[in-house]
Amino acid sequence: MYTVWQHCVILVLKELEGKSYRGIVELLEDCDRVVKFLGFRRLAHFTTLQKFAQRIKTTVLERVLSGFIRSETRVGNLVLGVDSTGFKLTKASFYYTTVLKRKRGGKTKRRIKKHLKVTVGVELRKQLIVA
Repeated sequence: MYTVWQHCVILVLKELEGKSYRGIVELLEDCDRVVKFLGFRRLAHFTTLQKFAQRIKTTVLERVLSGFIRSETRVGNLVLGVDSTGFKLTKASFYYTTVLKRKRGGKTKRRIKKHLKVTVGVELRKQLIVA
């Protein structure tokens, strides 16, 4: 009923707009031109998009991404840079979680550092995130 490329375009729109699966379907209900351009007779249910996202192989997404990178950069060899950083998963301060509890007589457990590590690959000449 739907092609792989129609699903891929919707998933890309979903990420671009920062919407949920339900949200992108609701947005497309109002975008008649986009739906007509994609060739939909009727819109896919949001669970159809979820199932597609689960079953699509990462190699297909990598090919789409590499094709986009080639068309945007228009260079033979990429100049890549890699950088990593970490984010705290909680917004609670050290003072609140340890010092304040001690003052109130509460026991403080040993703090477990929970961080989210993010690594990004960037094409340096065009400043385009590639991985």
